[in-house]
Amino acid sequence: QVYDHMNASSHRRMDRAQMHSLLKVYMVHWMMGDDEEGADILSDGIVTGDESLLEQTFPQWRSISGLVEGTIRTVEYNRQHSGTSKDTLAQTFSFEDAHEVVGDIGQNFASFWEGQCQDIKTSLVAMDKSGTGRVRLSDFYGANLNGEWRFAESEAYLRQLGALDESSPWAGKQVIIPNYLQSASNCIVSRPHYLVCCVNECE
Repeated sequence: QVYDHMNASSHRRMDRAQMHSLLKVYMVHWMMGDDEEGADILSDGIVTGDESLLEQTFPQWRSISGLVEGTIRTVEYNRQHSGTSKDTLAQTFSFEDAHEVVGDIGQNFASFWEGQCQDIKTSLVAMDKSGTGRVRLSDFYGANLNGEWRFAESEAYLRQLGALDESSPWAGKQVIIPNYLQSASNCIVSRPHYLVCCVNECE
């Protein structure tokens, strides 16, 4: 499916730029899960070179693209220094190379995403002036208005997630930091048999 979207053949080798684009299309389809139509629309931006919609949908997209590029470089480095592959000096990549990169990304993506989760946690903790593990709802939304791309969930959705504390009449509504971090809105990948979410630090 990914090769079809790129109008590419799994039997033909590709250069670095083509490999990077192919794997970015793969990442979009992987992260979008069952939303194939949405994945196709977003992937069109990779093919045309306009990834603005991708960056709106996945604010972390540049980091994800960098992860893909870095993994390609690692595979390339290993190939050049192994001395056992007939492709050691080649500047092109095969279907098997793409499969290897996908495998490496799958193994390392949870660690990569946890770095993003720690950034979210740092931002929230900085807003927790009372040290209670909670952030005033007004501060939560205020950060979003001040340019923070996260923290845009509706009040109703936060309540549904179990991340909204409405018990204090004097503190007002507050976002519960650990509950928010563990919520579905911070899962970047949702597949039938597994999720890639923020690590539960209480376990």
